[in-house]
Amino acid sequence: MRSLLVLHVLIISLLASAAAQKFGKLMPICGPKATQPCANPPRGTKTPDPDYSEEARSARLEGQVVLWLVVTSDGTPEGVKVVKGLGMGLDEQAVKAIKQWKFQPAMYDGKPVPVQINVEVNFRLPK
Repeated sequence: MRSLLVLHVLIISLLASAAAQKFGKLMPICGPKATQPCANPPRGTKTPDPDYSEEARSARLEGQVVLWLVVTSDGTPEGVKVVKGLGMGLDEQAVKAIKQWKFQPAMYDGKPVPVQINVEVNFRLPK
């Protein structure tokens, strides 16, 4: 289990490094572990739900897909990557939905700034 955690941290570090090269310095989001300066987090303003894949629906697969992305200073999601997937087409459906989202961007000192976030997309079938 520890090796999976190390791999997860390595993947996040590589994604953050690649994002910093593409988007410039990403501002940390304010929270208990953040040091100053930090930005107020972005908020979703248009958040359509993902579709369920037929394969996952038939298998009655439920769970959570975790995505890593950058919310740019104009509120657009960029560089969406699956950090923890479910398979059976749900990972692709989660990415497709998140790419349609719009955000009120993160703010620092009254100005919009790009930030890196993780988004959890839950898949639940009606009972």
